[in-house]
Amino acid sequence: MKCFITWVVSILILISSIHSQNIEKSKKVNMSATTSQISISRGNLTSLSGLPNGPVFVGGYAVKEGSDYSMKGLPLLWKIKDSTIALRQLKAPYEIDECLWFDERTGWCYALGKGIYKTTDGGANWIKESYVGSKEFFFLDKTHGWYFDSNLLMGIEGEKTNKLARIDVKYIIHVKKLQFVSVDIGWLLDVVDGKSRFQKSDDGVKSWKLVDAPFSDVDSFQFSTERVGYVSTPEGLYATVNGGYSWTMVLDNAENEWIDKVFFLSPDVGWVYGNRICMTMNGGQEWKCEKRPGELDGDTIKGFIFTNESSGWLLVDNRLFYTNDGGRVWKRKILSFRTVNF
Repeated sequence: MKCFITWVVSILILISSIHSQNIEKSKKVNMSATTSQISISRGNLTSLSGLPNGPVFVGGYAVKEGSDYSMKGLPLLWKIKDSTIALRQLKAPYEIDECLWFDERTGWCYALGKGIYKTTDGGANWIKESYVGSKEFFFLDKTHGWYFDSNLLMGIEGEKTNKLARIDVKYIIHVKKLQFVSVDIGWLLDVVDGKSRFQKSDDGVKSWKLVDAPFSDVDSFQFSTERVGYVSTPEGLYATVNGGYSWTMVLDNAENEWIDKVFFLSPDVGWVYGNRICMTMNGGQEWKCEKRPGELDGDTIKGFIFTNESSGWLLVDNRLFYTNDGGRVWKRKILSFRTVNF
C-alpha cells in the first residue's frame, strides 16, 4: 500500500511539472506574438491611378521603427471608392511606383528596382514579368502592353512577352513617357543631350520618326485617340486632331507660367496642372483657369487624374488631395496605416 501511495504521488508531481512547462511555453508564445507586432515610424505615398467613374488606387509603403532609410518598407495599396477607403498590405511588389488599372481586379504596376508586376485579384497576389523592365511602360488593355528592358522594347500579348525592337535611347532613365493608342501606333518621349525628342511609330514599333511640330521642347503629352492628342511645352499646350501632322496652340503660357501635368478624359474634356489649374470641355477652344492654391505646392507631382468631369485627385510629395467640382476647390485626403498618417 505504501508503494502504491508513493507511485500515485510521483505521477501527480509529474503531471504538475508537465502542466507548468505548458504554461511557460504558452507564455513564451504569447510574448513572441506581442513582440512581433511591428511598430511603424514613417511612410511614403508613391503612386496614384484610377478608373473612369470608378475607384482610385494609391500605392505606398511604411517603414519599421528604427530602420534606416535604406531599409525596405511594407508595401501598401489603398482603394478609395466613394467614401470608403480599403487598405491592403501587399506581399509584393515592394514599392509601387506606377500603375495602370483596367478594372478593380486587374492591374499592372512597376515596382521600383524590381520590374513589372500583374495582379488579377485586386492586389492580393502579383505575378512578375520575366524581364526587369522600367518605370515607363504602357498597357493598351488587359492583354497588350509595352515596356523597356534597357534599350530593348518588350511587347506583352496575352501570356507571351516578345522582344520587339531595339530603340535608339542612350539611357533608359532618359525615357520620359511611352503611350500607344493601338497595337500599331505609339508615341515616345525621351531626352537626348539635354533636349527632348518626340517620336511616333505607326508600324508596330518597327520604326520611329521624329514628330514634325512647331515646338522643340516637350514636357509631357497625352493622346485620347489615334488622331487627337495634346502636348505640353514651355510655351504652352498644343493640340493635334490629325495624328500629329499639324499642331495648334490651344493654351499659351504667359511669363512665369508653366504646365507640369496633362490629363484628358476624352478628346474634348481635360485639365492641365502647373502654377494654375485649367479645364476645358471643348478640346481646348475655351478654358477655365484657377490659380493653384498654396497648399498644393510641392517638389514632386506623383499623380494628377480625374475619374469623371467633377472628381479629380492629386498626389504631390507625400500628400493626397481631391476635388469634387472639376478642380476649383481641393481638399486634403488623409490615409493612415497603424500610427502613421500620410
